[in-house]
Parts: sequence; structure tokens; C-alpha cells
Amino acid sequence: MTGVFAAGVAVVLAGCSSVDEGKMVAWADQLCGVSIEVRDALAKVPNLDQSDPVAYKTGLVEYAGARVSALDKAVRDMDGLKSGPHPDSAKLAAAESEVYAKARTSAQRAKSLAEAVDTTGEKFTADITAAATELDTIKKTAAEAKDTKVGGDLADARNKAANCKKLDGK
Repeated sequence: MTGVFAAGVAVVLAGCSSVDEGKMVAWADQLCGVSIEVRDALAKVPNLDQSDPVAYKTGLVEYAGARVSALDKAVRDMDGLKSGPHPDSAKLAAAESEVYAKARTSAQRAKSLAEAVDTTGEKFTADITAAATELDTIKKTAAEAKDTKVGGDLADARNKAANCKKLDGK
């Protein structure tokens, strides 16, 4: 398979279109910009005070909430990119949006689990672990993403976009 990766979605080359390259590069730059924002937001590590159950719970709730907010913004941003310049713009933005929506659902579940933790109960450790485990499922979401076939010219535009290069570590 020939392809490049945009967040968790592989871009598989297929055919070409006659869309203006500059518009496609600008659109791809926005798409990758959303992915960079998500990556950066999810990379933030919480400062959890393990010596104080109430502070630990509060920190975990805030951490999960920040992930929900970042992923919710990403879904909205991707939805806004569905009307891009290429015939495959909607397909690629929808695939990205789906990945972020699944991750957001996990973050929402983690936040709910963390909010329900009884800091005085015997199940504190088990409850906190359940919330943290749910947060870890966000990492698995990208691995489950499906390949999305798009025009070769859109994949080429992605390779030229500054944010995409940054996302790819180039």
C-alpha cells in the first residue's frame, strides 16, 4: 500500500482530480493542524497528587475533561473541513472525525468514571484504575482507524502542507 498518515487515518492513493493545488495544500494544512492540536493536547501529562485521594480524583476529572474538550473541538473542526476543495475532502475529514469521536467517547467515559470515584471508599484504587484504563483506550483508537482512499493529488498536497510535514516529523 502506498500511503501517508493523517492522524490515525491512512491516505491510500487513487486517481487524480483537477482541483487547484494551492487550495488542496491549504486544506490539507488545516486538516493536519487539527491533528497537531489534538496530539499536543493529548500529550499533556496530568499532575496528580497521589497522596491526597480528593486531589487525585479532581486532577483525573480535570485531565479527562481537557481531553474531552480537545477531542470535541477536533470533531467540530473536522466537520468544518468536510466541504474542502477536493472530491475526497469530505471522505477524509469524516474518517478523521470518526477517529476523534471514538476517542472522545472514551474520554467522556473516563471522566464519568473519575467523577463517580468515592475517595473515602475501599474501592478507590479500583475506581481510579478503571478511569485511567478508559483513558488509555484513546491510544488504541488511532490504531483501529481504517484506510481512506483519496485522490493522489490530495495525498500529494498533504505531503506539501507545512502542518502535515510537522505532523509527520519532517
